[in-house]
Amino acid sequence: MNYKIILNYLGQLRVYSFLDILVLATALTRNLNAILGIGLLWLGFLFYLESRHNDELRLKINKYLWLIPFIFSLFLLPIWICVGFALFSYFYTNKKKNKFFSITAPLWRGLQDGVIACGFNLQIAILAFVLIFIRNLVADFRDAHDDKIRNIKTIPVSLGISKNQVWAFYAHILLVIITTLVWFRFSFLNVYMIIPIVILQVISYPLTPRLSNPKYLDIYNNAE
Repeated sequence: MNYKIILNYLGQLRVYSFLDILVLATALTRNLNAILGIGLLWLGFLFYLESRHNDELRLKINKYLWLIPFIFSLFLLPIWICVGFALFSYFYTNKKKNKFFSITAPLWRGLQDGVIACGFNLQIAILAFVLIFIRNLVADFRDAHDDKIRNIKTIPVSLGISKNQVWAFYAHILLVIITTLVWFRFSFLNVYMIIPIVILQVISYPLTPRLSNPKYLDIYNNAE
């Protein structure tokens, strides 16, 4: 198999955010079943997101694949967390459908992490909502040009920004790292695990196929 195919699928799994949600899970609970359930919820969301959006440069994912991890998560987490997460995930993936969901995308993204955390710690839930909202808003600045040409009316596009913001590419991964460090403050994980996790986040970030990736980090667009 071509290594770029492997990297493409790996990139769609967004290892950097997967690690972030898993560290958040360890900040919320020591229950390994619950941590596994949170990881499966996130995996199901990624499968659902990629199968619906089918963005340029990204290889196709079966539209029903998300059901497998989601169904397993129902046995590991309270049903209301899974249903709430699924609802906010659905709203977020409607980002390309109309202006309302485009402009409110950071809200739904924040509520995804918020509803998970709410089942364990209300204070962390509020913190997660705020941090993820900001993080996702910055990501919309990163992709402003690509969203504009696809008629996705995100907040930056609605403000008249028509170019991908290079600063936001770096700001977004920095915010991912910052949120992970915040979760570590509450996590039972050994503090020395911060270093390999952050390194993996930095390495995996440009693997996600995006038209907004800087040219020198472009893995897919120039593929032969």
